[in-house]
Amino acid sequence: FNAGAMENWGLVTFRETALLFNQDDSSAGNKQRVAVVVSHELAHQWFGNLVTMEWWDDLWLNEGFATYVEYLGVDFVHKDWEMAQQFIGDELQPVMELDGLKSSHPVSVPVYNPDEIIENFDKISYGKGASIIRMMNFFLTEPVFKKGVSTYLKKRSFTNARQDDLWKELTMAQDEKNRVDVKAVMDSWTLQTGYPLITVNRSYEAGTAKITQQRFLLDGSEDNQTLWKVPLTFTDARDPNWNATDPKMWFSEKSGTITDLPTSKSQWFIANVQQVGFYKVNYDEQNWKLLIDQLMTKHTDIHVINRAQLLDDVLDLARAGVVDYGLALDATQYLSKEESYIAWNPTASNLGFISRMLETTEVYGKWKKYLLSLVKPNYDRLTWHEEEGESILTTFLRTDMYATACTLGYENCVTEALNYFRAWKNSKTEKSPIKPNFRSFVYCTAIAHGNYDDWEFMWDMYNKTTVASEKVRRLQSLACSREPWVLNSFLMKSITPDSGVRRQDGAAVIGAVASTVFGRSLLFNFLLENWETIYKTYSSGAFSLPRIFSSASGSIHSRFQLEMLAAFYEKHKDTVSAVGRTYKQTVEKAESNIRWKEKYYARIRDWINEKIK
Repeated sequence: FNAGAMENWGLVTFRETALLFNQDDSSAGNKQRVAVVVSHELAHQWFGNLVTMEWWDDLWLNEGFATYVEYLGVDFVHKDWEMAQQFIGDELQPVMELDGLKSSHPVSVPVYNPDEIIENFDKISYGKGASIIRMMNFFLTEPVFKKGVSTYLKKRSFTNARQDDLWKELTMAQDEKNRVDVKAVMDSWTLQTGYPLITVNRSYEAGTAKITQQRFLLDGSEDNQTLWKVPLTFTDARDPNWNATDPKMWFSEKSGTITDLPTSKSQWFIANVQQVGFYKVNYDEQNWKLLIDQLMTKHTDIHVINRAQLLDDVLDLARAGVVDYGLALDATQYLSKEESYIAWNPTASNLGFISRMLETTEVYGKWKKYLLSLVKPNYDRLTWHEEEGESILTTFLRTDMYATACTLGYENCVTEALNYFRAWKNSKTEKSPIKPNFRSFVYCTAIAHGNYDDWEFMWDMYNKTTVASEKVRRLQSLACSREPWVLNSFLMKSITPDSGVRRQDGAAVIGAVASTVFGRSLLFNFLLENWETIYKTYSSGAFSLPRIFSSASGSIHSRFQLEMLAAFYEKHKDTVSAVGRTYKQTVEKAESNIRWKEKYYARIRDWINEKIK
């Protein structure tokens, strides 16, 4: 079963992991996944089934809406899960990284052959589609948005629709006075690739700021031609209003001016309140320092979504060469005080990118020491004891903090994890006595620090369990081995019939190996040496092949590897065409990684050496 679930009208189908929840064996993450996937597929009964896109170029009308509405549905049932805030780290910020590539594509993209249909089921259709729908909900206001969408669904029921049908109903749902032409706004977001970087340069004494827009590209190159109609929101230190999500101005030119700003050089300004807009923001150096000072002194004075936004923006801007990496890394120091999962979740991805770039360098040890200094306050505060009735976000934060501490080799974490694992192993029972929320990082730590006998024990336990979510956990933990021959043997199981790994789980095996330091070093060679078998095994699965190719080649950061990839493409051009867009994105990421090491490594090395003695 290739998909996670399928919204067949009248007979929705699910993988067991997306439907079944067992209190004794399922983690909080499993519970949320079940709720989210069920909500997504039910949303499809309206968006996709009752009203279907006219052609595959508007796939986002199906998947973008279902992705956005999945969060609304779960939020309605579980207010305490803060799904509207989790959306930022799970959907919006991750897709911004992909959409920051030149090889990205518009939300609405022409489709001419079956391979292009399959490739359209990507983060752009899902995550960016959902993010710009969320943006519309805010700039139109929720009552107007609901009215327009309801009319759209009623008028197009049992038939097909194009995005212009949606634009029309959302425009007509507004009062005639001050009506926003939704097509004029949204065509700039759906028909153009990428998104804008809004640059704010304040004139402090005058209380004004010059603003400009240009397409943001992760490689630092410039695109001065593309313009968007941007709903700008902002607030400042004089009287911060984190609910000011209505546009204060529409910005559609190359440059413009904001007035009535603080005249004090000690008061910060921030744009994109609650990150309701799909754009990044850069500031003059003084304003960045004011925002970082606020994070360091009393971070809770800034809305949690905007704390996540500030770090995501500044780290991506440094990666693109727009701001100095020293400034960006200075901002991360406040994380030692951050106790919110909402702020930590997306930041972990940015720090993970730096870790992957540094893992073969002489400062990697010091970098790990720095990361541990950020994580340890939460590690100590949360403890190994789960409180009765604690929030799901506290559980998520503990899981992430403990997984990170163990991965960084923190002795206390590793020792406790090994104790849990050995108690299970010595019990000689298949059922794990380890708390479900601890199992993923305990299993991984035990396999990483254990021997082959531990690996074989986990393989045996994987084969014996009948609980789907537990089966996936045990399978993924096997990728944590540090022995190259064990990892190669494990990878071969993903492409070998009757090996014990189901074909639908093969992409998960490769993805799990790609997530580890030791796995990344050999996975690229596995792709090159076994591509024909990988293609034969997974080409019939609509979603697996692009994911496998991306996982196996996504961490290239040397010119030698890039040359090997180019030679591989020439040799297998006919079959690699099935993942043509993914291949182009992989090449662009690799070139960007190489440039990153050449341009920024020395600066980061110096910062690390200065901060960590």
